[in-house]
Amino acid sequence: MNPKNIRFYYLYRDAANYKQFGSVVISNPEDLTLEELDLFLKENLIQEEFFVPSNLGLPNLQTSPYNPDLDHEWHQYEQLKWTEEKTEVEGFWELVKKKGDLETGYI
Repeated sequence: MNPKNIRFYYLYRDAANYKQFGSVVISNPEDLTLEELDLFLKENLIQEEFFVPSNLGLPNLQTSPYNPDLDHEWHQYEQLKWTEEKTEVEGFWELVKKKGDLETGYI
């Protein structure tokens, strides 16, 4: 049996370059390859790697108190991997498409 879901890996890097890593399991409703999904995602991210997690229904990884003079909301996409685990976040790809269709073209 082939895995149908995907683990989405991402991180938050603060102004002092401290990193907090996280991942969530998302679905693959159109049964695309990892390469196809990676390309689609990068086409819609800021500089092909940055995004605001709340725009995609993902948890914010920042745990330290927010300092607006130093910190930001942007998180960094790392990679996708196949998994047999249950989906944790629904509607991820729909939000990527919806946000990518907005005026800025970025999520």
